[in-house]
Amino acid sequence: MPTLSWRSPLAAAAVASCSWLLAPVLADDDSISYSVSLSTGALIGIVAGCVVLVLLLICCCCCLRRRRKNRHKRELEEAVAAATHSPKSNSHAIDVPYQRDFGAAAPRQANYTQRTGSTYTGGSTNPNGTMNTYGGTYSGGAPHSSGSGARGSTSLWDDPVIVAARIPIDRVELGELLSRGGFGEVYRGRYREQNVAIKTLLPSTRKDMNHIEAFLAEIKLMASMEHPQIVQFVGVAWESLSELYAVSEFMEGGDLRTLLIDYHNDGHALGFDPLKIKMALQVAHALTYLHSLDPVVLHRDLKSRNILLTEALDAKVTDFGASRQRSDKTMTAGVGTSFWMAPEVIMGDKYGEKADVFSLGVVLSELDTHELPYSHAKENSDTGRPLPDTAVLQLLLLGKLQVRFSGAGPEEMTQLAQQCLQMEPNDRPTAAEVLYRLHTISREYPSSYSL
Repeated sequence: MPTLSWRSPLAAAAVASCSWLLAPVLADDDSISYSVSLSTGALIGIVAGCVVLVLLLICCCCCLRRRRKNRHKRELEEAVAAATHSPKSNSHAIDVPYQRDFGAAAPRQANYTQRTGSTYTGGSTNPNGTMNTYGGTYSGGAPHSSGSGARGSTSLWDDPVIVAARIPIDRVELGELLSRGGFGEVYRGRYREQNVAIKTLLPSTRKDMNHIEAFLAEIKLMASMEHPQIVQFVGVAWESLSELYAVSEFMEGGDLRTLLIDYHNDGHALGFDPLKIKMALQVAHALTYLHSLDPVVLHRDLKSRNILLTEALDAKVTDFGASRQRSDKTMTAGVGTSFWMAPEVIMGDKYGEKADVFSLGVVLSELDTHELPYSHAKENSDTGRPLPDTAVLQLLLLGKLQVRFSGAGPEEMTQLAQQCLQMEPNDRPTAAEVLYRLHTISREYPSSYSL
């Protein structure tokens, strides 16, 4: 038991608390002589009570001190444990490397001269034709995530398709920047001594779990496809969740929109020549393949920017960031780029494969005229200013505005395109029917191109 000094504040307080008990006894000398035996007994009891009170105070002080010491020790242990073992508190700071690491290092920087504004985009465009690599939407392309954790928060991360498609990141060389959009960017690069296109998220979106999961969903969809008219998927490389690289074949011919711009500037003949018919046929092959999968895959963002060309000008479809496997549920999400979208998609109504067929009809008008869709729509003949986008879409939904055709023919191609552009989905042909019609037309216009 600790020693209590009579000079300590605690002892002084104890004595002071007992003094009022002694006061009646000591206040009058006459009272002392009046009853000596009573005063002596009372004094002994009072002193004993004071001693007990002091002992109780000492015990309380010891208990409080021990409790404070234990609480401080426990808080310190918890703080150390949290700093040593707990994950980072910021749920969006995704820096934890994936556990199935193959000893990969960061991608090397290839010795390329960086150049923006390249003809290769592999991405989406806004209605005015400006590049937007990811089309500004991921809706429906990935599972929902609340962003509550880095590791294990996405079911796709452990998906066998994703894991099987992994390639060593130290073999991936980043080169020149080809395009940048609202969510991602595309680089030219090298993998195993071959030119490749490397798609990754922007630094501003790499730590957002929703964007990461959507990118993984696109990668999984790309990895599951194999068709000569779809851009070949090479693999996916990563060092952490926030550093994902989707690697695909590099298309030396750029994208179709850039080719059509060159056609316009060079005064290339309007209409459908054998090369354009071949491109249309190849795109129809890709759509027929997507719609034949089980479950059906809808591209949902088909347009000239998302059609890439080989050096020999063979067409392949790319950019599945907005694509979605069709389910039994009604699909009503407004995705894609508005000037290529079917009316039912713009309205938010139920839609299916025929929405892609409408977009194909718009692409056919681009092949014919070399123009962006609805670029001929002007406010009035005096100013010559183009109609605002909202006005164009309103006129489209009212059936008062359609994409334009040159009339240069062949007439069969124009008729087929117009059938694809019918307002009612049931009035449009299927992708397989379009493919059959294009095969028939191509035989009527033979050329040296292999169809």
